[in-house]
Amino acid sequence: MSELKGWLNLNKEKGITSHDLVSKVRKKLKIKRVGHAGTLDPMATGVMVIAVGQATRLIQFLQETKTYKAEVYLGITTDTLDAEGKILSENQVNVTQEQIHQAIKKYIGKIKQIPPMVSAIHHEGVRLYELARQGIEVERKSRDIEIYNITISEINLPKFTIEVSCQSGTYIRTLADDIGRDLGCGAHLSKLERTEANKIFARQNSLEVDDITPETLIPFDLPVRYLPEISLDDELAKKYLQGQKINITNKNDTYRVTNNNSLIGIAKLNDNLLKPEVNFVFTDKN
Repeated sequence: MSELKGWLNLNKEKGITSHDLVSKVRKKLKIKRVGHAGTLDPMATGVMVIAVGQATRLIQFLQETKTYKAEVYLGITTDTLDAEGKILSENQVNVTQEQIHQAIKKYIGKIKQIPPMVSAIHHEGVRLYELARQGIEVERKSRDIEIYNITISEINLPKFTIEVSCQSGTYIRTLADDIGRDLGCGAHLSKLERTEANKIFARQNSLEVDDITPETLIPFDLPVRYLPEISLDDELAKKYLQGQKINITNKNDTYRVTNNNSLIGIAKLNDNLLKPEVNFVFTDKN
């Protein structure tokens, strides 16, 4: 029997970690090779993209767009920037709806963002959240991110809800905190739901982990079909998989490489030379 390979679009419930969800999938499908394409904090819910089997090797090639529904609570700041943390300050909220609309505009586009202390980023070999648990705060370098769009779906002060479309690596907790600072009253992230990931996986199509079976796996190559395709005949495919040089006349780009409509690799084309990034050899065509 061939190893399972493919994707799951799961709904993560509040209170469990991303690692917990991966462990449940391993047990449910009886397969060790399982990973996720982007963590969610325990308080967050919504889309968790799970890679099964050889699909784990494609995670790096997924489209980076993520979409979130976030509730921002004005007037209260916390040490974790979300509802799970210790309250640091409480302030009166004297802002108008127009001020909120104006405040979010500056965050649309390419911006710099300082990651929160409660994050998985490494600092001198130690994850930031491990330092935060010890009460240690260190200086963090800002990162270049891009927020494609922010819309306000509801305002019910002191709370308001926004929908954010952004690049992977964007911290919505930090966005909420930054908006609160700009409004002069502080804020924290009180709710977070990921509603879409990688332009493929949507909340309305997500499954509960108890409902998954091998038959619910999303096709292995589906999330990378956005990449331009180079199709090789049997002879060239054999040479490609053997590591031989393949000359292709086309523009420099990253391509999915196929043979008989099956994905056999992801490669970069530089100066008409195909350079493999990831290759696949399957005895089946699932």
